[in-house]
Amino acid sequence: MKTFKIALVIVSLVGAGFVGGFYTNRYLVKQKITRIANMRYADGLKQSIFEKINATPEQKEQISPAIEKYADKVALVYQESRMIRRSMMDSLRAEISTFLQIEQAKELENFCDRYYYFSNKNPSNRYAEEKGK
Repeated sequence: MKTFKIALVIVSLVGAGFVGGFYTNRYLVKQKITRIANMRYADGLKQSIFEKINATPEQKEQISPAIEKYADKVALVYQESRMIRRSMMDSLRAEISTFLQIEQAKELENFCDRYYYFSNKNPSNRYAEEKGK
Protein backbone atom coordinates (compact mmCIF):
# COMPACT_ATOMS: atom_id res chain seq x y z
CA MET A 1 0.00 0.00 0.00
CA LYS A 2 2.88 2.34 0.84
CA THR A 3 4.44 1.74 -2.61
CA PHE A 4 1.12 2.51 -4.27
CA LYS A 5 0.86 5.84 -2.45
CA ILE A 6 4.42 6.78 -3.40
CA ALA A 7 3.74 5.88 -7.04
CA LEU A 8 0.51 7.87 -6.95
CA VAL A 9 2.31 10.92 -5.53
CA ILE A 10 5.04 10.66 -8.19
CA VAL A 11 2.50 10.33 -11.01
CA SER A 12 0.54 13.28 -9.61
CA LEU A 13 3.66 15.45 -9.41
CA VAL A 14 4.69 14.55 -12.95
CA GLY A 15 1.16 15.28 -14.18
CA ALA A 16 1.10 18.61 -12.36
CA GLY A 17 4.49 19.43 -13.90
CA PHE A 18 3.21 18.72 -17.39
CA VAL A 19 0.08 20.79 -16.86
CA GLY A 20 2.06 23.66 -15.33
CA GLY A 21 4.62 23.50 -18.14
CA PHE A 22 1.91 23.51 -20.78
CA TYR A 23 0.21 26.61 -19.41
CA THR A 24 3.52 28.40 -18.84
CA ASN A 25 4.63 27.68 -22.40
CA ARG A 26 1.24 28.78 -23.74
CA TYR A 27 1.47 32.06 -21.86
CA LEU A 28 5.03 32.76 -23.05
CA VAL A 29 4.26 31.92 -26.68
CA LYS A 30 1.15 34.10 -26.59
CA GLN A 31 3.21 37.02 -25.25
CA LYS A 32 5.84 36.61 -27.96
CA ILE A 33 3.25 36.40 -30.74
CA THR A 34 1.53 39.52 -29.43
CA ARG A 35 4.82 41.40 -29.21
CA ILE A 36 5.75 40.44 -32.78
CA ALA A 37 2.24 41.23 -34.06
CA ASN A 38 2.40 44.67 -32.45
CA MET A 39 5.57 45.43 -34.43
CA ARG A 40 3.32 45.85 -37.48
CA TYR A 41 2.25 49.19 -36.07
CA ALA A 42 4.34 52.29 -35.41
CA ASP A 43 4.03 52.32 -31.60
CA GLY A 44 4.76 48.61 -31.27
CA LEU A 45 7.85 48.83 -33.47
CA LYS A 46 9.08 51.85 -31.54
CA GLN A 47 8.68 50.10 -28.20
CA SER A 48 10.37 46.95 -29.49
CA ILE A 49 13.38 48.90 -30.71
CA PHE A 50 13.67 50.76 -27.40
CA GLU A 51 13.50 47.48 -25.47
CA LYS A 52 16.01 45.76 -27.75
CA ILE A 53 18.65 48.48 -27.55
CA ASN A 54 17.89 49.25 -23.90
CA ALA A 55 17.61 52.96 -24.69
CA THR A 56 18.00 55.56 -22.00
CA PRO A 57 15.33 58.27 -21.68
CA GLU A 58 17.71 60.74 -23.33
CA GLN A 59 18.34 58.37 -26.24
CA LYS A 60 14.62 57.73 -26.61
CA GLU A 61 14.04 61.45 -26.98
CA GLN A 62 16.85 61.82 -29.52
CA ILE A 63 16.00 58.88 -31.78
CA SER A 64 12.20 58.95 -31.48
CA PRO A 65 11.61 61.17 -34.54
CA ALA A 66 13.66 58.90 -36.83
CA ILE A 67 12.03 55.74 -35.49
CA GLU A 68 8.55 57.24 -35.87
CA LYS A 69 9.29 58.24 -39.47
CA TYR A 70 10.33 54.72 -40.43
CA ALA A 71 7.80 52.97 -38.20
CA ASP A 72 5.00 54.78 -40.02
CA LYS A 73 6.45 53.60 -43.32
CA VAL A 74 6.63 50.01 -42.04
CA ALA A 75 3.00 50.18 -40.93
CA LEU A 76 1.98 51.52 -44.34
CA VAL A 77 3.84 48.70 -46.13
CA TYR A 78 2.08 46.18 -43.90
CA GLN A 79 -1.34 47.63 -44.74
CA GLU A 80 -0.56 47.66 -48.45
CA SER A 81 0.62 44.05 -48.36
CA ARG A 82 -2.63 43.04 -46.62
CA MET A 83 -4.65 44.70 -49.36
CA ILE A 84 -2.58 43.01 -52.08
CA ARG A 85 -2.88 39.62 -50.33
CA ARG A 86 -6.64 40.02 -50.05
CA SER A 87 -6.94 40.99 -53.69
CA MET A 88 -4.91 37.93 -54.68
CA MET A 89 -7.09 35.65 -52.56
CA ASP A 90 -10.21 37.12 -54.19
CA SER A 91 -8.72 36.51 -57.63
CA LEU A 92 -7.78 32.97 -56.68
CA ARG A 93 -11.26 32.26 -55.41
CA ALA A 94 -12.88 33.68 -58.55
CA GLU A 95 -10.57 31.70 -60.84
CA ILE A 96 -10.96 28.28 -59.22
CA SER A 97 -14.58 28.43 -58.04
CA THR A 98 -15.91 27.38 -61.44
CA PHE A 99 -14.02 24.08 -61.19
CA LEU A 100 -15.29 23.14 -57.74
CA GLN A 101 -18.27 21.17 -56.62
CA ILE A 102 -20.83 22.93 -54.41
CA GLU A 103 -19.42 21.50 -51.17
CA GLN A 104 -15.86 22.40 -52.19
CA ALA A 105 -16.94 25.93 -53.07
CA LYS A 106 -18.51 26.29 -49.61
CA GLU A 107 -15.28 25.05 -48.00
CA LEU A 108 -13.25 27.52 -50.07
CA GLU A 109 -15.60 30.33 -49.06
CA ASN A 110 -15.25 29.28 -45.41
CA PHE A 111 -11.47 29.22 -45.74
CA CYS A 112 -11.32 32.67 -47.33
CA ASP A 113 -13.79 34.11 -44.84
CA ARG A 114 -11.70 32.80 -41.93
CA TYR A 115 -8.59 34.18 -43.61
CA TYR A 116 -10.19 37.62 -43.81
CA TYR A 117 -11.57 37.34 -40.28
CA PHE A 118 -8.23 36.55 -38.70
CA SER A 119 -6.29 39.05 -40.76
CA ASN A 120 -8.78 41.90 -40.26
CA LYS A 121 -10.27 41.22 -36.84
CA ASN A 122 -13.25 43.17 -38.16
CA PRO A 123 -15.29 40.56 -39.97
CA SER A 124 -18.25 41.30 -42.14
CA ASN A 125 -18.62 37.86 -43.56
CA ARG A 126 -20.48 34.60 -43.17
CA TYR A 127 -17.82 33.11 -40.87
CA ALA A 128 -18.30 35.91 -38.38
CA GLU A 129 -22.05 35.33 -38.42
CA GLU A 130 -21.55 31.60 -37.81
CA LYS A 131 -19.09 32.34 -35.04
CA GLY A 132 -21.65 34.59 -33.34
CA LYS A 133 -24.30 31.84 -33.22
